Amino acid sequence: MYNTMLNCIFLQLLCFGLFVGICQSQELSDMQLGIIQGQVTDEDNNPLSGYTVSVVSQTDSITYATKTNSGGEFTLTNLPAGDWKVKLRYYSTVIAERDVTTAGEAGVKTDFIVAGTGVIFGFLLDSINKSPLPITGEIQVGLLEHERERIASVYRGEVFDGYFEVKGLLPGRYRLIDAFDSYVFSLTDSTSFIVIRKVMSLE
Repeated sequence: MYNTMLNCIFLQLLCFGLFVGICQSQELSDMQLGIIQGQVTDEDNNPLSGYTVSVVSQTDSITYATKTNSGGEFTLTNLPAGDWKVKLRYYSTVIAERDVTTAGEAGVKTDFIVAGTGVIFGFLLDSINKSPLPITGEIQVGLLEHERERIASVYRGEVFDGYFEVKGLLPGRYRLIDAFDSYVFSLTDSTSFIVIRKVMSLE
């Protein structure tokens, strides 16, 4: 009799546990999980890889993050339904941000277009008296691939009486490489930037 009662109690607890587990599983399956996806490109629709996209919950400040792939695309899944602040970064620099709301599996698409607003400027200096060299012409800077030293694209600027300026640069690391007659220089700038004002000169 005693064993029978114990078996009945055990079976009741087992059924109750299964019921609670099923209810919790149902609650989890009923929870609306959202998706935020999109693409990051420049103004010429070229994809930008290696950019960090993070989303911060407006409710409890929980953060999810990912990086853009070679096609500039990103996807963040399993996000609780609600309001989120989406931030686009290159390294630690915030480039853009916006507010979105997720609800259900339909997903939210949010694309970013990064404008080239960076500037590199400086002087080509005489190594002896430190005065600008009387050089006029064109100068080139190379945008390095994300976390690599290979040049991904080249930007051109003007040199006038030794002063050079290259505008419209995307956030990134640049290398100045050029040759003027017998004067050759190569200078690496490892700073990530959106708009940077940095004098670069050779001594």
